[in-house]
Amino acid sequence: MITVNYAAVTVRAIDFNGRPLAGAFVELVDRASGRIAAWSYTANATWSARPIDLQTLFMFHRGKLLDPRPIGGAGYTAIMNLTFGAWNYDANNDDVVDSSGVRNPLELIVRVYWLANDPTPQNAVGNLWPVWPFRDETAPLPRHVKVYDSDFDETDAAAKTLTVPHSEAAIGLRLPDRVVSASDPVSKGVHRDVTTAVFDFMALLNYGGKTLPDEILRRLEVFVHKKVGATTELSLRFTEGVGMSRGTFTINRLPRGVYELEVRFGPAGTIFKRTFDISTVNVGTVQVEASLPFTDLSFEVTDLRGRPLTIAPGDVSIEPEAYYFRREVAGNVITVTALYTGAPVTVTVRYTSPTYGTTTQVTLTDTADGIRTRLIGGRTLQLPVDDVVVFAVDAQGRSVGGAVVTFAGVTKTTGSDGRAVFERVPLGTEDSPLTYNLRVSVEGVEVYARDEPISVARKEISVLAQLFTLTVRVVGELGQGLEGASVQLLRAGTTVATGSADSAGAVRFERLAPASYEVRAQYKGFSGSATVSLDALRRGEVVEIRLPVYVEVLGIPMSLATLLALAIGLILLVIVLAIIISEYRWWRGRRLGVYAPPPPKAPAK
Repeated sequence: MITVNYAAVTVRAIDFNGRPLAGAFVELVDRASGRIAAWSYTANATWSARPIDLQTLFMFHRGKLLDPRPIGGAGYTAIMNLTFGAWNYDANNDDVVDSSGVRNPLELIVRVYWLANDPTPQNAVGNLWPVWPFRDETAPLPRHVKVYDSDFDETDAAAKTLTVPHSEAAIGLRLPDRVVSASDPVSKGVHRDVTTAVFDFMALLNYGGKTLPDEILRRLEVFVHKKVGATTELSLRFTEGVGMSRGTFTINRLPRGVYELEVRFGPAGTIFKRTFDISTVNVGTVQVEASLPFTDLSFEVTDLRGRPLTIAPGDVSIEPEAYYFRREVAGNVITVTALYTGAPVTVTVRYTSPTYGTTTQVTLTDTADGIRTRLIGGRTLQLPVDDVVVFAVDAQGRSVGGAVVTFAGVTKTTGSDGRAVFERVPLGTEDSPLTYNLRVSVEGVEVYARDEPISVARKEISVLAQLFTLTVRVVGELGQGLEGASVQLLRAGTTVATGSADSAGAVRFERLAPASYEVRAQYKGFSGSATVSLDALRRGEVVEIRLPVYVEVLGIPMSLATLLALAIGLILLVIVLAIIISEYRWWRGRRLGVYAPPPPKAPAK
C-alpha cells in the first residue's frame, strides 16, 4: 500500500491592531522552488468539515468520514493540504521499507496580500472592505498589496520559514475550539498566526492646534489617494458628517504604502496636500495631523492719536465671505475666526462719527499674514480720524480769544491761545478730502464762512478773526469833500452797510469782517465806485472816490467845462459892454462938442 502524506496547514491573518483580517489572500511559497504550494482566502466565518478516518482506510481499505468539526473563523484560511516526503520509506536502498518519519519536510514562505476599498469611496465612511477575488495578475489596477512576507517581516529566523510537517511528535494544527491531540486521527498539521502590515489611518484636521469651526468643516472636502505613477489606485473622499466628525476621520484596514492627504476648501480649491509613508511604521493606528492654512485675526481700531474708536458691527466687511468663519465686533476690537491664509481678502473698516455724521474708512487687501504685518504692532488699525484745530488770529498773527467757531454744526469758543479743538473728526485723503462747513464770529459778527476740505494732510486751519474799520472819502475833482454823498458798502454783491458823507466827504464803517468789499458813492447825479481788497482793509487804507464835481454855483454843482464856458462868456460880455460904453461916450461927446477933432499935424521939416 502506497501512503501519500499530507499536512493540513492553516494561517490566520490579523491586522496590526490584532483584529482578524478577513478577505486577505494567503499563499504558501515553496522556498526551494519559489513555486506556490497552496493558497486560500481568509474567511470571516466558521464552517464544518469531516476529515477522513485514516484507521478505517488503512485497515479496511475503504473511506470513512469522521464526525463534522468546526474549522475556519474570522481571519482564518481554509485548510491547505500539502504533500511532503515519505512517512514509511526504504532507508538503506534494499527495497524494503525499514524506516518511518518525514524524509523531505517542506520549507515554506508565508505571504499575505490585501486589497480593500470603501463601499462608497466618493462618500467614504472609512471602513474598508476587501475586494476579492483579486489574485488576477491581468486585472486592471488597483492591484493587491503584499502586507506580509515571512522572509522580510519576521525578525526571528525560525519564523521566516514554515516547516511542514513539524519535526516534533506533537501535532500543531489548531482548530477554533481546541488543539488537535496526538490521538486525533488527523494528519500532522501546522498553523501560523501572522501580523500583517494593515493599519488604521487617523487624520486630524485643525488650524494652529485649534479645532476648526463646523461651518468651515462643512466647506471642506478631504481626499486620501494612493497613486502608482499616473494611476490613482485608491481615492476616498470624506466630508464633515459623513465619515468625518469634528475634522477627524479614520480609515480602518489600510495596507502599507505611500498615501496622499489632500484637503480642498470651497472656491480656493486645494489648500493642503501632503504624502504619508506608512510602509514601515510600527503602530497599529497611524495618526497624522493636518494643520490647515487658517488663522484667527484680532485687532483694535483707533484714531491717529491711538484713541479707541467704537465700531458698529455693520461697519466691518470681509470679502469673500466664504474665506472665514465669523467676525465679531466688541467696542473697538474686531476678531475674525478661522480666516483662510492662502489667498488675499479685502478687509474694510468704516467709522461714522456720531458727532459730525461723516464717515471714513480703511481698506486692506492682502493675505491674513500680510494684513497682520500692516497693522501697527501687529494688532492696531488706525483710521484717518483726528482732531481738527481752528486757530483764530488777527492781522498781525496774534491769537484771538473769545471767537465763536462753528465746525460742522458743533460750536466752540477759542481760548486765550486762539485755538478751538474739534475731536475725533473723520478725515479724507489728500486726493479725496471730506468737506466741513466752518464759521467764525467775533463780537457777534461773522468774520468767516466757508466749506473747508479736511484731510490727513490738512487738519489745522487759521482764520483771520478780527473786525476792521473802513474810511471812505467822497471828493470832487478839486479834492473838496462832498458833504451828504451817499455811500453803499457791499460784500460779495450784498449790501452790508450804508452811510452819508460828513463835511469832509468822509464815511466811517466800523466792525467789518475781513473780506473784500465794493464801495459805491452817489452825489447829485454823479456816481462812482471802488474796490477794497482784504489786504487794503488790513492795512487800514482810506478809500477815496472822486466824482467829477468842482464847485457849486447857487447850490448847483458845476463841472470845469461849465465854469470855463461861463467865465469865457462873462469875459466876452464884459468886453462887448466896454466897447459899447466907450463908443457911446465918444459919440455923445462929439455931438455935444465936448470932443473936437484934433488939429492937423505940421508937416515935417
